[in-house]
Amino acid sequence: MKKLSRQILIEAQWLILSLGLTILLTMFLLDWTFPPETIDIHLHETMFVISRWYILTPLFLLIAFIVYVIKESRKSFRQALPNCLLITIGLALVILFSFLFQTFSQPFIGGWTSYPPLSALDQESQMSQNAVTKIITNSLIVIQIIIIFILLVVTYRWGKTGEKLSRNH
Repeated sequence: MKKLSRQILIEAQWLILSLGLTILLTMFLLDWTFPPETIDIHLHETMFVISRWYILTPLFLLIAFIVYVIKESRKSFRQALPNCLLITIGLALVILFSFLFQTFSQPFIGGWTSYPPLSALDQESQMSQNAVTKIITNSLIVIQIIIIFILLVVTYRWGKTGEKLSRNH
């Protein structure tokens, strides 16, 4: 019981470290201070005003996922609690990126209203807005595929490690 509570405390510290890295990275990259409720992102001629939690949550999950993959790969994926956390974080990332993909793909199916309307713009401006949106949606798909591949490798190696331990005992 004491060993389990110690391991839970260690994993909580790793998660807090990941949260701290997320906040520092967000402050550094977006020149952002923590109190504002929204973050303004300018992409070409389009401006997105996003709640800070829509940026911090995926970034935290992504940083925590990377930290846990690196940390646990050094230990050959032998510990159950960190591997369960890693798989949970990875699945949450895949689900979250699916929602983000759906959000960013809305312009393709007419779900957003943009001003001035795209029909009023020249053809070159329409193509540049669609190109940015396509890059974002395609990168989300690629990130999802990479995460799923890493999760498959983690579960395979975790199973192999458990199989070796059970054969030795």
